[in-house]
Amino acid sequence: MVTKISPRTKTARQAAFLAALACRGQIVKAAAAVPISRGTHYRWCRENSDYKARFEVAVQLAARRLG
Repeated sequence: MVTKISPRTKTARQAAFLAALACRGQIVKAAAAVPISRGTHYRWCRENSDYKARFEVAVQLAARRLG
């Protein structure tokens, strides 16, 4: 049985994942911190162009921070 995430919770998880990614710089570590699966992140990227754009910003922030 798959539990659906409410939009509010999904939005909060997306924000938490992106913040963790900006700090940790690795999808695996950010996903574990939330927790979500890596597959959930990739699904969000496929299904939501706004999320994908925010993800790309988080990657840039991580690169600058860890650079």
